[in-house]
Amino acid sequence: MIFYMHKDDFPFFKNNPKLIYLDNAATSQKPKVMIESLTNFYENENSNMGRGIYTLSQNVKDKFDSSKQKIASLINASPDEIIFTQNTTHSINQLVYTIDSLFDWNEIKSLKEKGIVPEILLTEMEHHSNLVPWQQFAKHLGWKANFIKLNQKTFELDLDDASKKFSVNTFIFSITQASNVLGVINPVKELIKLAKQKNSKCICIVDAAQSIPHLFDEVDVKELDCDFLAFSGHKIYGPSGIGILYGKKELLSRLRPFYYGGGMINEVNLESFTPADLPLKFEGGSQNISDIITLGESVDYLNKVGFKKIISYEKELENYTLKKLGEIKQIKIYHPVSSSSTIPTISFSVEDFHPHDIAHFLSEENICVRAGHHCCMPLMTVLGTTEGLVRISLSFYNSKEEIDSLFLALKEFISLNSNSSQEKRQQIYDLYKNPENYGNISSPTHSSHIHNPLCGDDMTLQIKINKKINKIEDIKFNGKGCAISFASASLLTDLIKSKSLTKDQIMKLKKEDVLDLLEIPISSVRLKCALLPLEAIHKALENENEK
Repeated sequence: MIFYMHKDDFPFFKNNPKLIYLDNAATSQKPKVMIESLTNFYENENSNMGRGIYTLSQNVKDKFDSSKQKIASLINASPDEIIFTQNTTHSINQLVYTIDSLFDWNEIKSLKEKGIVPEILLTEMEHHSNLVPWQQFAKHLGWKANFIKLNQKTFELDLDDASKKFSVNTFIFSITQASNVLGVINPVKELIKLAKQKNSKCICIVDAAQSIPHLFDEVDVKELDCDFLAFSGHKIYGPSGIGILYGKKELLSRLRPFYYGGGMINEVNLESFTPADLPLKFEGGSQNISDIITLGESVDYLNKVGFKKIISYEKELENYTLKKLGEIKQIKIYHPVSSSSTIPTISFSVEDFHPHDIAHFLSEENICVRAGHHCCMPLMTVLGTTEGLVRISLSFYNSKEEIDSLFLALKEFISLNSNSSQEKRQQIYDLYKNPENYGNISSPTHSSHIHNPLCGDDMTLQIKINKKINKIEDIKFNGKGCAISFASASLLTDLIKSKSLTKDQIMKLKKEDVLDLLEIPISSVRLKCALLPLEAIHKALENENEK
């Protein structure tokens, strides 16, 4: 069965027939029925809900409620337990800013008086969106954030460490159900049970942004016994701008609203108000009606294709991808190979090459992958790969033929950049491995630090100027970066030193000078990498160090 032929359901691929899209963990493409639903709403149904007595408004309210029911049914929840947000990040932040209303603060105060610090437990593999908000929550309230360690051999959580980290003082436990880097599915049900055994009052939150798109109705909130669960519409073939926050009804009834305003109020006077019943209590202001209705159409579409068929096909494709990548000896795979508890998200590195350079080459071959730290910097530190990784994330509209194309492109990349006949390109990679003027200067007169968040380039530039003759005595850089940024820094610093350029001459250097030095085509995506050293040099010269 050639299951990926459902690709015909997605207009994006008709309009981009040569593109191989392997970045589904970032966002999914949209089926035609979803796009038609969105168009139909604005062409034929556009109106607001609430107190509209007219038929058009009532019909929209019915569709809104129907969509909420579909989403609730997907995770085995009640519609009253579904809150619409902007995305997973927004869902978690909304919870962080209101979860204090669920705790007995006299009990917390009593614990602190006894020298006991309340704890939040996370894992080392969390996305920044499920790490930074809780990190800041802990700092603000004087709580302690603990982390379950990763087993670096299996790429799974260390369950022995987890059993030690849960305690009677663990009041919040928040975990990703599936890693957006490693593709591992965590044993969330078992960990939540352990959390509740240690402290029955522990609030357990699940980040399901990566799991729902591949597990669908297997993510059952009742079976997991989670207190809250968050995911995004755009990752499950729906529109951007819609997130879902599930919460147990008992907890939502106690949880303080995040938004106040029209639609979430039962009664109001000049001194106070009473909130509306669930779920209206959390639906202040005009909702994103069109996208919510449209998300329901995406859920219907996935139901029609068949959840189990999708899961089965994606597992087959995942195994095929792992097999092909494993045939390239220079590749290291960061993904549980022997475990069945995974989603088709596979990260890897290629020996001696920066992930951004690999992704750039694949882009030139019309293959879309993601490269960098994937919003998981602490995980990259644990893995010992601070430069990041290349990530492939698959969907049921991908095919083995596309994986074959990826395989051949990776082989070509390694071959090209290992072939000395590719003289200039080889020089770039030589300067990446052995950069010129790399290190520190004793007592520099000028310095700067600059960062490129796109690929993680992080550079410190140091200059020592002889003020009597206004010329450079020495110039060096250090830090981490891709081949393009390191080669650019090496060539620029060499030019400045060999030509004994003055400060004024250096400040006149521009983009074209850098590109002339590199002598290879630089795409718009990589231009920031190439120009980062020049920006650092100019910034350093503008800021003289204090004596």
